[in-house]
Order: sequence, then structure tokens, then C-alpha cells
Amino acid sequence: MYKIKEVKVLEGVDTEMIENEINRFLSSNENLEVIDIKYSTYEAVIDPSYLEAGDDDKEIRHTALLLIGEEV
Repeated sequence: MYKIKEVKVLEGVDTEMIENEINRFLSSNENLEVIDIKYSTYEAVIDPSYLEAGDDDKEIRHTALLLIGEEV
């Protein structure tokens, strides 16, 4: 059985970016035990100040929740 000590949230605009973020996090935190990774995809509303004429105000985003813990 495992006890969750921390949840790390990583976000990206596509699946390749989220995969790179996960790999970067794992390689720089080798001493942490990642118990599970939960993925989510959602539609985000973009602030109008970042949009150009004709741009869509919504974007698909990807999130990964890394469950970090220890065996008990």
C-alpha cells in the first residue's frame, strides 16, 4: 500500500509537450517515487489580450497529475 505525500501538476498544449514535461520532471527528481500518473484533457479559454484577429478563444490543454508518495 502507498501513501500519497504530494501531487505535482504538469500542463502542456499537446501530448508531446506534456510527455516532455513529465520526462524532464522525472529525470531531475530521481529520488521521488511516482506512484501513478493521471492524465486529463480540457478546453481552456484564452485571455483576449493574447489573441490576434480571427483566432479562436478556446484551446485544448493537457494536464498530468503525478502522484508522489511512499510505501507504507
